[in-house]
Amino acid sequence: MLHDETLLRALRSALRHLYETPALQENALVEYFGLAGSPNAASELRRILIEAIRSLQPEDTVPADAEIWRVYEILQYRYVQQCTQAEVARQLGLSIRHLRREEMRAAEVLALALQARWEKESAQQGEPAEGRNDSFAKELAWLEQSPAHEQFDLCALLEALGELVRPMAQAHHTRVEMALPEAPCEILSQPVGLRQIVLSLLTLAIDRAVGGSVHVSAQPHQRHARLTLTAEGTGTTCASSPPDAREHIAMVERLARLCGAKVEVTLRDGAFQAVVDLPIPQQIPVLVIDDNQDTLRLLERYAADTPFRLMGVRDVEQAFQVAATTPPSIIVLDVMMPRVDGWEVLGRLRQHPLTCRTPIIVCTILAQEELARSLGASDYLRKPLSREAFLKALERQCALAGPEGPSKPLYSARTPAG
Repeated sequence: MLHDETLLRALRSALRHLYETPALQENALVEYFGLAGSPNAASELRRILIEAIRSLQPEDTVPADAEIWRVYEILQYRYVQQCTQAEVARQLGLSIRHLRREEMRAAEVLALALQARWEKESAQQGEPAEGRNDSFAKELAWLEQSPAHEQFDLCALLEALGELVRPMAQAHHTRVEMALPEAPCEILSQPVGLRQIVLSLLTLAIDRAVGGSVHVSAQPHQRHARLTLTAEGTGTTCASSPPDAREHIAMVERLARLCGAKVEVTLRDGAFQAVVDLPIPQQIPVLVIDDNQDTLRLLERYAADTPFRLMGVRDVEQAFQVAATTPPSIIVLDVMMPRVDGWEVLGRLRQHPLTCRTPIIVCTILAQEELARSLGASDYLRKPLSREAFLKALERQCALAGPEGPSKPLYSARTPAG
């Protein structure tokens, strides 16, 4: 099983080389569809792709200006019939640049169809649950190893995914209606994983709202952002649940746990509702003690667009004044300051009632990690500092904070600032 970005890259390559047997034989989709080892893997993959494209052909009752027609025509003319970009652009009345964007979108819609086919065939073939769980565990390995969560706008994600599933909804004669706040709804999650969660729930809802509508809403809810998806069919025409629906939902719930989300799905008598609770950013105060103003500005840039709010001071007295008004969750201390002994400052911080229990990260050019820890430092960093090393050290202290603090990292240290 491939995660969505890998599947999309493999699919675009396969479409470009649809009639080139050697290229298809090496494509990752061969293994995805269980064709590895087959002497006719390329031709079988070609057949699967062409059938998937033909399955997107709308019914005659679908209006000619519906987006699904353009998706189907681009896939059919560009790849199945091997027309040039210039020919297809002229036929559809598009510029070459616009057609390229539409080609990427059509590939995304086809990827959704292929994912649905893979899940359906796996269930029909009676693949043992243990085997599917093993495959899913391997698929999630990339997410489990990814360094934490990122802060981003849930509304922007939902709007983008709403556009992505629109052709599928049109093919099912289903409306997707979104009620989103005007202001950004910032959340903390794993964006790739959350994208897959919402896509899975959207496609599941669309499949159960044939001829009706899917309502999507997002709003703040206590300390979380709440995403709700509800499927409403036309009377009793709402599609019945496929036999693998509950297993599919179980996989979504497992993925949600890795993304720091909580998912509750109601699926009975044709009714479908999914509620997803997502954590919202929390400002974590970090007190930085360093007499170098340039260093303070650098660390402030490092912490930009993260949940950490840096409070920079240049001596220990200022540090205690700040701690009295805004107790820090973490202290970062430079022990190489020209006018004060940083090791003495570390001792004072460890003895003072305002800071005695606060994690302290010693930051210095000296190779003195053992000394730093023996004097009460919680972590140690060598200068010069990289953004990744600095943020990962903050992450570690959050992870060690226990029940009263974040239980896992809050953002990706690899995300560039600003």
